[in-house]
Amino acid sequence: MGPPSTKKKPQPSTPPMFQKRTAERTRPPSLAEHEEPDQLPEAAALTSEMQNALQAVRSLFKTELAAAVADFARQINDLGDRVDKLEQITDEHTTALQEDQKQIMVHQDQILHKVEDLENHSRRGNLRVRGVPETVTDITHLMEEVL
Repeated sequence: MGPPSTKKKPQPSTPPMFQKRTAERTRPPSLAEHEEPDQLPEAAALTSEMQNALQAVRSLFKTELAAAVADFARQINDLGDRVDKLEQITDEHTTALQEDQKQIMVHQDQILHKVEDLENHSRRGNLRVRGVPETVTDITHLMEEVL
């Protein structure tokens, strides 16, 4: 593929119908076909009234927008306060649960040692007999003979 061509392409000219229209109009377009000189003060008054109305609408919009933003800011602050309270309560509950877990573990260890001690005490009264096969079915009779 060769280098791009350096020839400039001729730009298309503006169609004549658009050239005529832009040359004819030097003023901004108007809804009225012909403006009469006696209507100019009325148009100025209407323009002034429209600007005043527009300014009033802008002012009202700004006020309502500021009120809405202030309300949203207040709601966000309230929600932030609620979240802070919930986090504090959660931290307190977590701490309490951890303390309870420690106490339960200590109590479990105490119970385990107590059960182990009771099992050992219950074995003290047992006699161990050596030399007797484990397959003997009538142990009571065998023990009477030995003793």
